[in-house]
Amino acid sequence: MLTNWTLSDDNLFRVARVGGTLFLLLMGFNVFGNGIIILTTLRSPNLRSPCHVFIAIQAFTDIGTTLGHPLFVYYAYSETFITFKTCFWYMFLPNSCMNCTTFLLLCIGVDRYIGTKYVIWYKSLPRVRYILCILFGCFFYDFLLKVGGYLTTNDGRVLCLVPEGLASKGKDIWVASQIAINVTVIVIYQKIKKNIRNCNGAAKHSDPRRIFASLYLIQACYIFGWATTMVLLGIQMVLTDNMNVMVACESIVGLFANINLAIPFLVYYTRSTLYRVEFRRLFGVIPGRVGYVESAVFTTENT
Repeated sequence: MLTNWTLSDDNLFRVARVGGTLFLLLMGFNVFGNGIIILTTLRSPNLRSPCHVFIAIQAFTDIGTTLGHPLFVYYAYSETFITFKTCFWYMFLPNSCMNCTTFLLLCIGVDRYIGTKYVIWYKSLPRVRYILCILFGCFFYDFLLKVGGYLTTNDGRVLCLVPEGLASKGKDIWVASQIAINVTVIVIYQKIKKNIRNCNGAAKHSDPRRIFASLYLIQACYIFGWATTMVLLGIQMVLTDNMNVMVACESIVGLFANINLAIPFLVYYTRSTLYRVEFRRLFGVIPGRVGYVESAVFTTENT
């Protein structure tokens, strides 16, 4: 380690109480906004493309990721440590959701790349099998991390936060894979941007392009949040192996990821005509159905 940083238990609990309280506030926005995305997708016939389905599934896993926050806050205020082994099982579901939501981030990027680069082939894909294959990839990625986490967990004490479901080498592998995913998504979206620039003039002013702009923005927000969080976690793991310092840092840098878990609804509402209309219809503001047309890339509505 490059430093000999330490942090007392009392100071750890103080930092954790502040971070945990902010986590709970963001969790409220997360559950509300992502819940609306899920409900709207289930009810709207216009949100049936694979990309829309992936967005809804990611909204579900975003909610699941925050389910460990109440337990973390409870431990922070009651000043309770538990073992890594116990934390592994307590955070099993939230940790799985966190793994799936970041893997879906990659999958949505790949989906948009294929949809803009290989339009005809993309439209010929069997929708159900395609979605199931993506979900299998999410589960397989999480399964590998869970096996590594289970084999490397120990009886050391920890203030249980969602990432602490993994310990030792298992956590090192997890952080490295998360950084790799985020870097890959950045590269993919640069290629997608190039694909869109190569579209003809009509496509550049089409509704699909405007809807994609909202997707591009939300993914950029996710990348900023997750990439920032994971890079800072990686730096912290190089600088210190003191567990109190690490958990305190995670209580702060984790806010980047949690902010980005909470904002998809706002971004889609303000940037996507399709989602805004469907959200308003869910609340009874707009009656009836909205018509839609088939674009070269994906389905969207008339304006």
